[in-house]
Amino acid sequence: MADNITLPRDHFLALVRRIEDAERPCSNTITIPIDEYESLRNAVAEYQALKEALVNAGTPVESIDLLINATREPLTPTSDDDTTLDGTTLSSRTTVSTCRSFDKQYWTKAVTPPPQNFSWGKSWRPSGRGPAISFCEDEESSCIEECMDETPIEPQQFQTCRKDRSLVLTGLSKDATLTDVLKHIRGGAILNVFLKRHDQTAHVSFVESAGAESFINHVKRNDLYINSKRITIAWSEKQYYMTGGIARRIFCNGATRNLVIRFPKPEVTEKIVRDDLEHIHLLEVVSVTSKDGHFWISLNGVTHAVTARSCMMSRSRYKSSQIEFWQDECAQALPTTITHRVPTSKPSNHKVKSSINRFDVLLSEDEW
Repeated sequence: MADNITLPRDHFLALVRRIEDAERPCSNTITIPIDEYESLRNAVAEYQALKEALVNAGTPVESIDLLINATREPLTPTSDDDTTLDGTTLSSRTTVSTCRSFDKQYWTKAVTPPPQNFSWGKSWRPSGRGPAISFCEDEESSCIEECMDETPIEPQQFQTCRKDRSLVLTGLSKDATLTDVLKHIRGGAILNVFLKRHDQTAHVSFVESAGAESFINHVKRNDLYINSKRITIAWSEKQYYMTGGIARRIFCNGATRNLVIRFPKPEVTEKIVRDDLEHIHLLEVVSVTSKDGHFWISLNGVTHAVTARSCMMSRSRYKSSQIEFWQDECAQALPTTITHRVPTSKPSNHKVKSSINRFDVLLSEDEW
């Protein structure tokens, strides 16, 4: 038997191509170490367990999804064109930002664009770094420079939540104030509220769209009266959308429209607090009360509260105090109102008889 086999050149080249195709790795698969594979499996299991625990504890699913989308970058498949000279890819060099305190505003610019169903808010700026809050002695100039722009800088990877959350209340009395309006609002934390005096309306935006929906349904069932005037409620034509930066501050840092100054200096009074907040654009102070050695401040929006906190922290008179957010009283549950129907009395069928003088028979004819 001959040790050599003679093949046509075309057949030989075809066999070589088959061998090369068999040795080439499939483009749809990757090879990773076993320990890394086990680590990924554990991470997925922990994520599923954490999400189920949050849902069982009563956390809304939309809040969980908002937090997840706000702290991660969209992933894009890598290609051969993305490989650099040192063998690494651009996606492996991408840094994912995490939630931090808003006093340290440092973010990393995302390499890949966000999903198409989201758009940037008005507060977004192309810079990847926010303003650092400094404690300087020249407090008037520094505070005005930092706080005149009441809209915080928003990083690129935080997305604007565009759900209907704004309501308009019409029929207010001329002397109605924000305090009168807010003490009747329940069912969800307030994102922003303001009055329009010329048409006697109040515009209220909730943090959660579910809160706005439950409140408007409650008012339609039970009516709403402010200062003895019946109020008409409807969805606003101009919705106040919650930007990604504000969403991060609310769900990561617990930001609300209310502030508390813990153990202020004796020189700090209610008038001083109001004067220190007067210069902030569009900010309205609903109330300032002193109780238990603290100052409790109620403002007209979360964005304004974030700006006010940063501004006061830059002043020397508040350096020894701790300024925190406190719970929005509007987030309390809606009251369970029961409407009682008063039965209307039916008119009586008995005819009213005219009164007759019983002593007419005793009178004589002469007396007539």
